[in-house]
Amino acid sequence: MYFKRHDGQAVTCDDFLAAMADANDVDLSQFALWYSTSGTPSITYSSTYDKDKGLYQLTLSQSSRSDEPMLVPVAVGLLDKESGAEVVPTTVLQLKEATQTFDFPNIKVDVIPSILRNFSAPVKLKPATGVVDETELAFLASKDTDGKKNVLLCIIYVKT
Repeated sequence: MYFKRHDGQAVTCDDFLAAMADANDVDLSQFALWYSTSGTPSITYSSTYDKDKGLYQLTLSQSSRSDEPMLVPVAVGLLDKESGAEVVPTTVLQLKEATQTFDFPNIKVDVIPSILRNFSAPVKLKPATGVVDETELAFLASKDTDGKKNVLLCIIYVKT
């Protein structure tokens, strides 16, 4: 649709965004905040697991220089904490609020989240506690199917 509308023309980011919104029949106005907000957004995460209910919850919070929350696509997978087997394959969560909790029902084992798979968003990722669990990072570096990204994250966490 973008090329059909604009082939051979000088266009703007707004033209591109409008074509993508129309082609996918989706409102991208919240996503457009990425174009007008300076700096790199930060995402903090925390999680809980209720074995009795089989419920894993991942809470994500965003902060940026925007006056309102941006749409942040966060690709997440869940790995069995013991074996490293993928329990939940890559799922893209749409973080649209300042803080959101995402439920993953029917989880039978304790898991470790692999967050920002495939570099789904250019953000700074931090644990809500402020303390990086280096054991989990080492686990992700060795077991995650999105290993290249997680090796890079391990290096970044250790260096900072």
